[in-house]
Amino acid sequence: MTMNMMLKFEKYWGREVNHNFLLYVVNVLDPCLKLKYVKFCFGDLYDYDKAQLLTNKVKDTLVSLYEFYLKIDEVVDNNRHKQDVNTINDMEVDVNTLARFKRHLLEVDSVENKNEVERYLIEGCEDHNDDKLDILGWWKSNALKYKTLSKVAQHVLAISISTVASESAFSTGGRVLDQFRSSPSPATVQALICCQNWLHHGSIPIDIRSLINDLETYENLKSGNVF
Repeated sequence: MTMNMMLKFEKYWGREVNHNFLLYVVNVLDPCLKLKYVKFCFGDLYDYDKAQLLTNKVKDTLVSLYEFYLKIDEVVDNNRHKQDVNTINDMEVDVNTLARFKRHLLEVDSVENKNEVERYLIEGCEDHNDDKLDILGWWKSNALKYKTLSKVAQHVLAISISTVASESAFSTGGRVLDQFRSSPSPATVQALICCQNWLHHGSIPIDIRSLINDLETYENLKSGNVF
């Protein structure tokens, strides 16, 4: 069972190329954790250079997502700009002046928006002891402050979680201890599961009779029935 779990871990997390950096981004988008928490955890797992490299890659992933959404916003703003120009043409107003002003606003907004990620990461974290803090609600209330980044958070944080691959390993207990066999003690259940794994492994010599005798002795000692 342990080997199967380790193989699953190696498949998804054993090498850097297998890391799903979007999962790290989810932590960064938590206003109570941000990039500080990811960097702290990497520091516990790796040396300084490795931790710094992975932290930078997490930040780069967030920046890439942000720039992608920023381009979408620019396309939407340009479409709105064209519609405004058409409306102004109908009103016979100085279109050239207003169009240049619109472009100026887009340039100013673009420069300000490019600092959203940095501003978010530099600012202090929210109180992590606040159990009532709703992360999606926090991003909704700060949507004006982080116009584009809040859209990234809205979509990334709404992704449904999936079951962990190693979770299936622990379902073995349910197949050993069901509603018809609910009386064995925890030690007996543990022994049954371990024996099953040993038998499936096949390369380790096992003396079942000796194990059963040891188990019976243990159960008698535990219950006080000493012969």
